[in-house]
Amino acid sequence: MANFSWISHRTEPDAPIWNVVSTDMEGMKKKTRLKSTDPMRMWTLFFRIQTNAEREILLGHFNAQYGSTEPFYWTSVPDHISAEASIYVRYVYYKETIQLYDIWEIEVKFEEVLI
Repeated sequence: MANFSWISHRTEPDAPIWNVVSTDMEGMKKKTRLKSTDPMRMWTLFFRIQTNAEREILLGHFNAQYGSTEPFYWTSVPDHISAEASIYVRYVYYKETIQLYDIWEIEVKFEEVLI
């Protein structure tokens, strides 16, 4: 497991997703139950103007985690996201777009893994 310590150009938090089970009942009523008191947190990280070498490093980390299979520690958490030193996460997706010759824009999405 390799820590993710790269600093992104921009980090956007997604709205928390609550683990709720809902059941349709008689008379158009709906019964809901909260399964977990912790919401699932997700973040999107944007890396702009990355060279081929920087792209290979980020792609190498993604491949080393087998995509979204292996969780890891995100150690470069921005202050506006959390005061935590690290958060245990896994990849949701990795997306890269070529802008110019040898210049890339990379977008990755993390979801928190509860231990």
